[in-house]
Amino acid sequence: AISADQFEPHLRRLGQNQIRLAEEDLDRLSTYFRELQEYVSIDDAINEANPGDIILYDGSFDVFEPLRAALSRIFERAEEKEVALLAVAKSSSLYWGEGISLPFMHHTNQAGSMILPNSPWYLNLKDKKVNRGPGKWGGESYIVRFTGWSDHAFRVDVPAYLAGKIEQTLAGISSYSTSAECPGYPHALFRAHRDIKIAENEGISLRMKLRDMLCREGLSPSQITMLMQDYHDILEMHQRI
Repeated sequence: AISADQFEPHLRRLGQNQIRLAEEDLDRLSTYFRELQEYVSIDDAINEANPGDIILYDGSFDVFEPLRAALSRIFERAEEKEVALLAVAKSSSLYWGEGISLPFMHHTNQAGSMILPNSPWYLNLKDKKVNRGPGKWGGESYIVRFTGWSDHAFRVDVPAYLAGKIEQTLAGISSYSTSAECPGYPHALFRAHRDIKIAENEGISLRMKLRDMLCREGLSPSQITMLMQDYHDILEMHQRI
């Protein structure tokens, strides 16, 4: 189990003394801890980067309130180092709001492809009537198609310190999004995704080890099955080991 004390070493790395948790936050401790570890990894990348480098984070900068100060400190360090730090999300919960079911990002991608066919483009979501989730992370969100021959656009979160450099920064990312392996998507993120992907046989082995560990802790087989059950597998009529 994750305890609040385990956050302290990572928080100190980011110039924070403690994390303030409300009662409703306690159920999210593992999520907060995972995100904090990701922020520490971003900070490591910033420390190793040279001025003018681009660092891409796989995901969005939507942040839970307890970690807002840590993310703000990361942006400050990136600006001090003159490094462009952006988040690129393959999927997004952006939506128009009640009454319109079509996801905003897919709708915008379709419209952009019709208006600017065979061209890269970006759309700033500032002042757009779109539900952006928690927000308040200190920047703006964009929908971006990095290359004209790609069918896909992505959500890109850009910290406020890059506001005056958005075009040149996105152009820099576009130049690294032309790989035949993944046209239109930053190749570094593609390779990272492939490198960390857990093979099916590895996943099976890990689940078996986890079941053994939970069994030694006193959980019954039915309790373990309930804990490890994936509803996607139920829908596909696939039984977990």
